[in-house]
Amino acid sequence: MGWWRANRRTRDLDQGHSPDGSMSGMLGPDTLTERRRADRRRAAHARPGSNHAWWLTALVVATALTAVPVLVRLSRIGAQSDIPVHANMAVELVEAGEWFTYSLWYPLVYVVAGGSDATTASLRWASVALLLAAVVAKVLIVYSVTWRATRSRPAALAVGVLLLLAMPLVDPWRPRNIYLGQVTANVWHNSTNIFALPCAIGTFLAAAAMLRAPTPRRAAVFGGLVVLSVLTKPNYAVALLPVAGLMLLWALRQHRRGVQEGLVVVTAAFIPVTVVLAAQFAAVFAGDAASRDVDLVIAPLEVWGLYSPNVAWSLVLSIAGPALTMLVLPSSARRDPAMVLAWLVLGLAVGQMALLAEATGGAVQGSGNFLWGAYLAVFMVFLTTAVELAQVLVRGPVGRLRSVAAVAVVVLAGHAVSGAVYAARAGVDGFPVTRGHGVEVATDGWSRSSINAEYALRTREQL
Repeated sequence: MGWWRANRRTRDLDQGHSPDGSMSGMLGPDTLTERRRADRRRAAHARPGSNHAWWLTALVVATALTAVPVLVRLSRIGAQSDIPVHANMAVELVEAGEWFTYSLWYPLVYVVAGGSDATTASLRWASVALLLAAVVAKVLIVYSVTWRATRSRPAALAVGVLLLLAMPLVDPWRPRNIYLGQVTANVWHNSTNIFALPCAIGTFLAAAAMLRAPTPRRAAVFGGLVVLSVLTKPNYAVALLPVAGLMLLWALRQHRRGVQEGLVVVTAAFIPVTVVLAAQFAAVFAGDAASRDVDLVIAPLEVWGLYSPNVAWSLVLSIAGPALTMLVLPSSARRDPAMVLAWLVLGLAVGQMALLAEATGGAVQGSGNFLWGAYLAVFMVFLTTAVELAQVLVRGPVGRLRSVAAVAVVVLAGHAVSGAVYAARAGVDGFPVTRGHGVEVATDGWSRSSINAEYALRTREQL
């Protein structure tokens, strides 16, 4: 994104290179001008952040007013939601000795709720508190990224609110199914996905920085963050790693890194996460101690088709805003490694969503656990396109791009309005939240109906 491009220009000039990577302008007046601009940028970054207080307060208040009501509704016993399901799973998994599974959410909520002394109420409120913290962390990261790119507080606040709310556009033919069947940037009913999103954003930002300048240090930062992302939920990393790996090899070639340095970069970036993913797979799927007895199968559109009568139309509703925004952006923004990475990862994640499924006894489950990677990936697409559009708007679009930019803003606002409607209605009067209203299907390998019943009936001594 823009601030990565600016930072790259500054680094090149500091090292005596011209902005295009050559040595031609190292002593010319243009370079001196660029050096002065770079100095001003560094000074601006160093200014105290106290003048952000009102903007950040407004963003956090808006986040709390949006998130608290919907999380409270969707965490109650019997809600059409994964939040109470995951709370009960936390007790079952940890007390069975399964501290290491596919998400740190389970041991974390178990400990925060009181461990062996946890009650139904403490599990619920621990879930709400932790999920609210994750949502606040998400919007603060978005605000920071947008501010660094635009140096505009109103733009940072606007993009923060957009990414707080953004969901697929309302389908005129199925206006109540805002979430079901679509690829959504925000989810309110699934604990592990909400919990994983801030780490996924950090991993994406680190991957883009590494691709911009593939150094051992940046590779190590990415390697650490992607491990943390996998530990919170592995779905995004499963789509990110193949794309980032190929792009890293290309970046190493473009930067003319030697074989030894290239091996160090690749090792730091990918070996630790490979080990963690293998351990997760063994804990969840392999061996007698596996926590889930399912098979991974290829079943094109079988799961997605359960929730969407028209997959292509669902995809249009999901990414209309970012796709339209791409028409406004300059070619340099469209070619930026962050933008390319975001869209390629989304493409692979949507492919996984469409093709892969879980099966028990040969029967495909409707749990849709391969959908989560696409949900996290589309958030990164919204992030990159919205921040780049904010830069265009701050500078002022010219010519025919003004009308296209206006339409892009309206469509992105439509994504936010759609998300606001969903957040206000989810958990109210049977509004469809997940899995198909009135239809009980398996979730995360367990039955929602049976777990909610057990969650409601277990006594304090059983917990």
